[in-house]
Amino acid sequence: MDEKITSRENAKIKYACRLASGAAFRRTEGRFLAEGRKLCPELARGAELETLFYTENALEKCPELAALPGEHYLVEDHVADKLADVGTHQGVFGVFRTPVHTLEEVRPGGRYLALERVQDPGNVGTLLRSAAAFGFDGVILSEGCASVYAPKTLRASMGAAVRIPVIETGAMPQAIALLREKGITCLAAALYQSQPLSAAKAGYPGGVCVVIGSEGQGLTDETIAAISEMFGKEGSNAWFDKDPVDFLPAGMTCPHCGGKSGFEKETDTLDGWFDSGSTHYASMKRDQNFWPADMYLEGLDQYRGWFQSSLLTAVGAFGNGAPFKECVTHGWTVDGEGKAMHKSLGNGVDPADIFNKYGADILRLWAASADYHADVRCSDA
Repeated sequence: MDEKITSRENAKIKYACRLASGAAFRRTEGRFLAEGRKLCPELARGAELETLFYTENALEKCPELAALPGEHYLVEDHVADKLADVGTHQGVFGVFRTPVHTLEEVRPGGRYLALERVQDPGNVGTLLRSAAAFGFDGVILSEGCASVYAPKTLRASMGAAVRIPVIETGAMPQAIALLREKGITCLAAALYQSQPLSAAKAGYPGGVCVVIGSEGQGLTDETIAAISEMFGKEGSNAWFDKDPVDFLPAGMTCPHCGGKSGFEKETDTLDGWFDSGSTHYASMKRDQNFWPADMYLEGLDQYRGWFQSSLLTAVGAFGNGAPFKECVTHGWTVDGEGKAMHKSLGNGVDPADIFNKYGADILRLWAASADYHADVRCSDA
């Protein structure tokens, strides 16, 4: 028969409550408190369960609790109310030893998630659960992150806090430096000094770490600088330089024919509008140190294309308005009947043919005299 605790002032109950409420106390003691009929057995698979508290009603609903390791105590309902972090509880609470993992465990070729100052316990727990679900090899938390073993984080992680190695470290730039020493590529999302997603390679045989910043401020400048330096050395031409097999998982087969070879790469831009819309930063602000442009010149359709994507990326990244002072639009060059020129229609006119027949000056004169605001007809008729 399990010992029964009837007093809310019992020393074991007070100790468990301190674990639930104090992150510093949890670190000092190397233990944490969790609650839940499903959560406690799940955590017991990856962490040492020292003490288990449960009510009579909880044991009746989950008799398998009796088979869990550690010391067991039956508690009255009012005692369970004191242990509970939420108003409505399930009457099951466990004191666990905190698993300890360090950066020395990080291995080349692994996949890791790094969180820098993510402060909401629910967000940290959800990201832990996602990392475990996607088969990551570990999660690295910088100083300033919500406690992994706080009650709300544990509930959100649904046991992932002990299913996947969690490494609590200090400042993120130092952690990134260690990862780089091991050949692990670090990727991070940032509004400033960033590159389009299409610049990322399809595979990282040396390992990869995805870095996520805080909800309110994102990544620190130091972290962005560390990743930017490393990513600049990788370049964005790997997709074009390597063979398709370099990007495919080992043993990859075609889902239609079962073939293991013959795969082809697409060389189209991943997101043309985002790439072209970011050129104001690459070609002006970064490389030539001026911004904005005096004029953007393009076709009529670019109000919903390049003009718009440039405006969106500029406002989103810098908050200083459009990257151009004005836009000038022109019409299209169409055939003699006013139809758009298409290869499929065979109605295109090659400027070289005009040069050879009439001379370049005639073509220049025609172009200079045309009203560029409207569509311009061109034919050899």
